[in-house]
Amino acid sequence: MKKNGFTLIELMIVISIIGILAVALGFSYRDWMGKYKVEKTTKEFYSDLLEARSRAMQMNHGYVADFPAATQYRIAEDMDDGGTINVGDNILPTFPKILEYTISVFSRNDMTNALTNVPIANVDISFNRRGFVTARNRVTAQELFTPWTTTRGIISFTSTSVPDYDCISLTRTRMNMGWFTGGSCIEK
Repeated sequence: MKKNGFTLIELMIVISIIGILAVALGFSYRDWMGKYKVEKTTKEFYSDLLEARSRAMQMNHGYVADFPAATQYRIAEDMDDGGTINVGDNILPTFPKILEYTISVFSRNDMTNALTNVPIANVDISFNRRGFVTARNRVTAQELFTPWTTTRGIISFTSTSVPDYDCISLTRTRMNMGWFTGGSCIEK
């Protein structure tokens, strides 16, 4: 004779299955959110650099990005075209911006495969009137990538997740997003 309702064993099995699914989906969601945040940060920074580059060409004036801290950056109109932010420069209204991830800057020579880590607080990225990119070590006044050679600058965001985009590759005329692995920014 069948009665309407569930037995205690059936109910426990259903609750166990729901619990297992909730735990599995929770870990997947957390990993997905970590990847999303890194990609969002990379794309936002990339967009800000593109905006600075287009403003430099449009306004016929240099623009520069610098990093007061490892998780902070700002962009300004470079009034004296010196390649660094000085007292008279106009910092754009939406800056400085705080990032959730630490920025690392590398200089990579593709011919010798040498990779050099540069402290982010010492880096200035400038765009001249023609839109050419220059990344300079403020302390040594050395360029991180030499114009018209095979040396490139790499900006990487440090995180524990493995997102599709977590770096920006810079050359004199190009900026591309990519995935940082093995000391390289694999452009996508």
